[in-house]
Amino acid sequence: MNIVWLKRDLRTKDHLPLFNASKDKCLVIYIFEPSVSHNYDFDLRHWRCVYQSLKDLETKGFVVHKFYAEAIDVFARLKEIYGNISIFSHRETGNDLSYKRDLRIKSFCNKNTIDWFEYTPYGVIRGIENRQGWDHYWIRYVKEHIKDVTHFKDILYNLDLQNEFLPPIDLQEKLKKTNPLVLSGGESKGAQYLKDFLEMKVEKYWGSISYPEKSLYYCSRLSAYISWGNLSIRQIYQACELKRGDVKNTISLEQYMVRLKWHCHFIQRLESEPEIEFQNVNPAYNSIRKKKNKKYIKTWKEGMTGG
Repeated sequence: MNIVWLKRDLRTKDHLPLFNASKDKCLVIYIFEPSVSHNYDFDLRHWRCVYQSLKDLETKGFVVHKFYAEAIDVFARLKEIYGNISIFSHRETGNDLSYKRDLRIKSFCNKNTIDWFEYTPYGVIRGIENRQGWDHYWIRYVKEHIKDVTHFKDILYNLDLQNEFLPPIDLQEKLKKTNPLVLSGGESKGAQYLKDFLEMKVEKYWGSISYPEKSLYYCSRLSAYISWGNLSIRQIYQACELKRGDVKNTISLEQYMVRLKWHCHFIQRLESEPEIEFQNVNPAYNSIRKKKNKKYIKTWKEGMTGG
């Protein structure tokens, strides 16, 4: 059985793991991992965006089976039930926690003769010693033809066992809550924001991004949709290219496209230098602020520093 493991790629379009897994019947899963919720960089809003994204997929007839457990326990159970399984996913450049989880999954797959097919997101390359030639590679990546699955309703497999890893009821209730001040997640919402940006806002993007009041309106507001993979960088880049002939202020459009590349550049840096999760990017800062003033940090977090 082909298993598509969704992580930060909560969409149906430009999804190579799904495209390749769909050559046969496939089971699509998302795993809410308790260890993630206990990590220092977690906020419930992250899972709320994930939940909204999964609900959006379901409205399109895209069946995603949700688990609440550690990933290795889920795959061990699926292996036990179905025997021969293959895993398809995007390679994740995340934090130390997700990297160590992936090492455990890789070891599990090797011991149990499970094929795990990982695909590159964002044009980020694993294992390179330097970024020489990376610019050329990235341009080639974002211009590649997008392969979409147009018949996913016919190839999705429904889980035929009682799911013993269902998210707790109290967690499900928390995830259902919405906040009018926070953008709602989902592929459909992301596509609408992209459309609105390119049709009504991109002309004034370049002259507004440094001004808080203007940038609130003229920026794309796509960050969350990129972070959780409701839209791919390639989709956005190609949508910008298609709009080029209609835009008078091409400099503004090009500056936005440059920032798509910046996004991937810094993820590539994290991929190549994972120690920056715990160390200063600039070592010049290593000798200052060695002691933490918790009161000052709390004041800063709450936006109460004044000025």
